Amino acid sequence: MIDGMKHEQADDIFFRAELRPNCSSSGRAVNILGVLLAAVFVPVGLIFAWLGAWPVFGFMGIEGLALYGVLWLHRRFSSRHEIIALTERQVVVERVSPWGRRKTASLPRPWLQVRHQTTANQRGHLELRSHGRSLAVGGFLSPDERQAVAETLRQALQSNPSTSRMV
Repeated sequence: MIDGMKHEQADDIFFRAELRPNCSSSGRAVNILGVLLAAVFVPVGLIFAWLGAWPVFGFMGIEGLALYGVLWLHRRFSSRHEIIALTERQVVVERVSPWGRRKTASLPRPWLQVRHQTTANQRGHLELRSHGRSLAVGGFLSPDERQAVAETLRQALQSNPSTSRMV
């Protein structure tokens, strides 16, 4: 068991990486911003209601809730992550969705290829391939981060005495 990852062989892990998307806010920051929005929107809306423009209060409430909801969803989706573990026999990739669901995939380690291709729009694509199977990883990372992950994986594969082929 590797942080919730199950795999057939009980090999020792010699490399482990956790990939997470960039997120500039924390759950606490989103909640504080929600309180600040309410502290501004409620008094302003009450003033408009007192002046006779009562629909403004409702619309400001809807806008405030919508803004808080978008920030909450952004924070939730930034909680997804991938864990890559290398053992002597296999590569195990565990994906955790924003809602906490886990999916695990493994590739045999012999002849593992780490492919990083840059497309015309410079977005790039990072893929692990072995024995006719492939697995894309780090789709939420920036192109530079994907390049760094590819180089780190290649170095980790070369540091282990078992045979591997890298592209």
